Amino acid sequence: MKKSLVCLFALFVVSTPVAFARSYLGTDIPLTGNTMLPTNMQAVVLGNVYSKVAKNAKGCKKIMLSNTKVTKEKTNVEYSRNGKEIGGVWSEEWTVDACGYSMIVPVNFTTKGHGVKFEVMEPKY
Repeated sequence: MKKSLVCLFALFVVSTPVAFARSYLGTDIPLTGNTMLPTNMQAVVLGNVYSKVAKNAKGCKKIMLSNTKVTKEKTNVEYSRNGKEIGGVWSEEWTVDACGYSMIVPVNFTTKGHGVKFEVMEPKY
């Protein structure tokens, strides 16, 4: 009985931090900076940003997000009958370090209902 309790306790201690630690490709979620993107979409967009950076920084394997900032506040905001925000358009710049070079990646966002559309633009050096 004691042995099973100890094993159960050890399993809880080991698995609890793993359940709450969120990251994607070594980058912590929620992202650093002041992105307006919902947390549940951050890894999806981050993967696309990293892909665009990797394409432009040929051969670089060390890519890491360093900052996010809103460059165009949300406009065309739409609300449901209950007053909940269900739509809008905004832009951000995500700064990524790629093998010592800083790249700024513009990202345009559009929300409609429960979804977020995004367009990752070409990085600026």
